[in-house]
Amino acid sequence: MTMTPARARATRLPQLTADVQAGSHCTTPQAPEPGEWFRAEGESLHSWATRRQRLLRFCEGCPVLAQCREIALRLDTELADDDMVRGAMTAEQLYKARRSKQHRRSLNRAIAADRSFEASDAERNRIAKLTEQLRHANLSQADPRVRKAVDSNRPSPKNTVAEATAAVHELRTLRTARRERTGWAKRPAA
Repeated sequence: MTMTPARARATRLPQLTADVQAGSHCTTPQAPEPGEWFRAEGESLHSWATRRQRLLRFCEGCPVLAQCREIALRLDTELADDDMVRGAMTAEQLYKARRSKQHRRSLNRAIAADRSFEASDAERNRIAKLTEQLRHANLSQADPRVRKAVDSNRPSPKNTVAEATAAVHELRTLRTARRERTGWAKRPAA
């Protein structure tokens, strides 16, 4: 599970999150409570500094430290004023790292890739749902025995045909857009 920072940067957010949930020190019984990672309301700076050092030491040697730090860099984008520890870094350290020349470009690429992954995942789910809807609509239209077996609250066949037609149109639109984005669209004849 141990990963280099460069490998963590190239990994999509859902995998990083799964790694952290499966193998972090934070999942052990000795882990601090979730609220302990943040400075308490009214807590003195001295008390917070002492507790923060204990939290930073707790993170040392965590097998998924690179993944945890990468999540913190990607998600907690504007929390410089929030006193916390995440990925063995303070909020101020994370804030500075995000804005450093060393991290800014690759971090922005990773965030963009995560957004693209989320969009394509949602698109894949929608395509699967539409495909299933069409399978069901086509079966009920083609086989009278299936139509009889469906409960009486089902929309009329006329509505089912209209829904299937709309689903076919949306499915074609989604697939065409995805193919264009990935370079698989039909090329115009020269």
